[in-house]
Amino acid sequence: MGGIAGLEHAKGAVLRLFVLCVLFLAGPGLVAAGAEDDPVDRLVAELTAGLSSHFAGDACASPRSLGVWPFDVAQVPVSAIAADQLYSDLVAELVAGAPSCLEIMDGEGIGAVLSYLHRSGALGEAGGNPVAALEAANRAVDIVILPRLFVRGGAVMLSLKAVARDSGRTLAQTAAAALPAERTEVALADTARDLESAVRLAVQGLSGQVHDMNRLVPAGIFFQDTGAQPDFARYFQERVVAGLVAASSNLITGRVLSVLEPEFDLGADLGRSLSPRDLDPLARIAERDGADGLYQLRGTYWRLGDVLDITLTVQGIEGKAGSWQGRLGTAGLGGMALEPTNAGLGDDQSDAGSFAILMTSPRGENPVYHPGEELTVYFRTDRRVWLYCFYIDSGGAVTEVLPNIFLKDFAQGHMLAPYVLHALPDPRRDPFTFRIDDSTLGEERLKCIAATRNVSEELPPALRGQSFDPIPNGIAAEIDTIFDGLANVQLARASVTMTIAPPQ
Repeated sequence: MGGIAGLEHAKGAVLRLFVLCVLFLAGPGLVAAGAEDDPVDRLVAELTAGLSSHFAGDACASPRSLGVWPFDVAQVPVSAIAADQLYSDLVAELVAGAPSCLEIMDGEGIGAVLSYLHRSGALGEAGGNPVAALEAANRAVDIVILPRLFVRGGAVMLSLKAVARDSGRTLAQTAAAALPAERTEVALADTARDLESAVRLAVQGLSGQVHDMNRLVPAGIFFQDTGAQPDFARYFQERVVAGLVAASSNLITGRVLSVLEPEFDLGADLGRSLSPRDLDPLARIAERDGADGLYQLRGTYWRLGDVLDITLTVQGIEGKAGSWQGRLGTAGLGGMALEPTNAGLGDDQSDAGSFAILMTSPRGENPVYHPGEELTVYFRTDRRVWLYCFYIDSGGAVTEVLPNIFLKDFAQGHMLAPYVLHALPDPRRDPFTFRIDDSTLGEERLKCIAATRNVSEELPPALRGQSFDPIPNGIAAEIDTIFDGLANVQLARASVTMTIAPPQ
């Protein structure tokens, strides 16, 4: 992640580039020279071969636009410089190996697309789902290439997926390939700090970039892309928040940094039309008390062997932001849990879908709860859908909670009207609650699949909400595949991951 001098600087803007190209998918898949040596070459060849099988024959007579979505540098285990270079190489390989009828949109066109998505609010209102954002903004992109960077076994892995904008279905997908260290800069373990140094540098870096901060909303520090907040995540956030309070307070001027918990109750708004901003804790606080000096702290860390690669951001409601990135050695962390105990969370990486479904809780998108507390999950979608929700407990058992046996007296009980707020459990009709069990610690997830029509009769009996018994393992492992195999329906997915921490 750059040289030693560059480790504690901001990673830079989240969105780097959006490339659109007109791609005629005909003939054999793209095979770049040297594909046997370079993992990016191999992945591009594998992806385009899969795409070609979908668009054979007269594909050249009907050009299809293709967009390559950029890496979110706050959510990947490499530096901004490495992410930019990898993205550029990925696009270059797509262009170099493509048929002669491939055309690339110029820089002005690329900038116009990004500008429009931000100006229209489509990206934010889609919950960060690029496919849904493009659909909502009515941008002429038929296929979106979604690259994913993640860590497995201490190595940085890359995989590619091509998704149809109109349906959200996966058209082609590659296996994951390990990237060499020279591409990802992961071989700099000697630059890792100890805990106290990392906290001090994070506080200095963040407070030095946002001088007007007077209110802070901690939104969580998450392990990789799981949404989980293990022991280390909660402890590191606590230390950084305490450091920011100390650094931002001034006894002479009386300035004090207030820490606000991201908790809100939307029970009174059930059934009312709400905007996506109404489900954003930061936006609600800003609307109530003003936006000046209000920031949200959020972070992600990746485990690379004996090193944690950490990125923290402070984001204001009006776009002002600061960030810090650094490495922390694990040797001095004792028995503190660094990773989720629910090993299946990282494997649940299905398509988000072609339209927006937003899920959150009274404590934010991926909250921390304690035994004995009750959980409510809120939903908002941009079209009428039928919702199928599955609860994954800390032991990995999967139970369908929507539809369920209590909805038999409610016509279309799992149908959600668009734009209005829904809840599960819904106190207006559900005779049950989600109470965190006293014996439960670890991570649990509520995962929901939204369908544009009622598909219950086309599902296996175990997925029709006829029981609260755990779904047999063989069927539970195939839930996404079963839904993806349904015809004449659009799908979207969303989830909330709950970290169950010991009693306070």
